Amino acid sequence: MTKKGRTFGGIFTLIGSGLLILVSIIFVVLITGGSEDFIIWTAFFLILATGVLGVVGGILLLTDKTVGGVLSLISGAASLIINIWSYIYFVGLWGIPPAILWAVIFFFIAAPGLILTGAILGLVVGSEL
Repeated sequence: MTKKGRTFGGIFTLIGSGLLILVSIIFVVLITGGSEDFIIWTAFFLILATGVLGVVGGILLLTDKTVGGVLSLISGAASLIINIWSYIYFVGLWGIPPAILWAVIFFFIAAPGLILTGAILGLVVGSEL
């Protein structure tokens, strides 16, 4: 029995989580401009926490643990909800987002998508691929 399903799931999850952490840092540095708005910092820390949870889940998937897939699934779903909420909030705050925000929006959807793909691949395919 090989463990390629969990390995690929772990790799997808780690890539998505890394993108999520990177984008959350870029989001705070470039978009906020040092703002002290509570909502911005709350969204940043929630996105960062789901990214770290995804990294832990990805590492556990690479070591062939089922709990890694569950953690990755929770991380991907939570980050997708938080990212959509953040997008709706900032579009309402600024109207049409500035050009730099479009790249952030893409990664806000792509990163949770990769995390969810890795989690589902690791859970459904498992060690039998």
